[in-house]
Amino acid sequence: MTTATATTTTTKSRLLPAWVLKLIGFSSLASALIGFVIYWFKKYPSRRRITREPTNESTDGWKKKARKNKNKKKITVSLKNTVLWNPSPDVDTPMYGFQEKSIQTLTRLSYLYDLYIIVQVNSDEEKGNIQQLLENASSVDGLLFDSVDKRKILYCSEEEGKIHIVRHIEPFIHVEGGWEKDDGEEIVSKLKPFVSKIIWIMAKRRLDLVTPMKNIELSDLLIETSIAQEVKD
Repeated sequence: MTTATATTTTTKSRLLPAWVLKLIGFSSLASALIGFVIYWFKKYPSRRRITREPTNESTDGWKKKARKNKNKKKITVSLKNTVLWNPSPDVDTPMYGFQEKSIQTLTRLSYLYDLYIIVQVNSDEEKGNIQQLLENASSVDGLLFDSVDKRKILYCSEEEGKIHIVRHIEPFIHVEGGWEKDDGEEIVSKLKPFVSKIIWIMAKRRLDLVTPMKNIELSDLLIETSIAQEVKD
């Protein structure tokens, strides 16, 4: 009986090459190790912290306020000299930039108010340049265009056109800064009877020369106004 068993084992060994037998042995060992590792991680899960992409908690907060605020009051903002700044004395060759933190303020105002942006332009070329600036405008709260309704960015070529737009919208607040050749005094005067509150942005040197008026707030910077304080961090 012993002789027969030994003969059978020898026959099987001859049927399978030695390297195959070794491979089977290594595979079994590898399978055992993998099984042990899986068992270990299931029994003792990793305590490493899961990292997430950083989020702007401030922005999320303003967006939540926007969702809660269903009945937003209308606000119109005349862009020049309030948000847009042009240091060039030549109206035909403007070099526009944004006032400090003005885009952030504008973005956050859009969360709390029904925001309309009005731009008085001198040419179609200028309109195209300003449109491009607005499309690329961003702050820590993201792109301005992601929060503002593009249909509510309105253009005009004359002061009378701006006055007509504001009166048609009937905002609760209007922010005025004039344009390159004027600080908006006539516009403020004509809108005063029809708008509950006007925020008039003007050069600092003029602030002391203008008599305070009812329902008109004076400031030299948008970020120093009462509405900017509403959306301040």
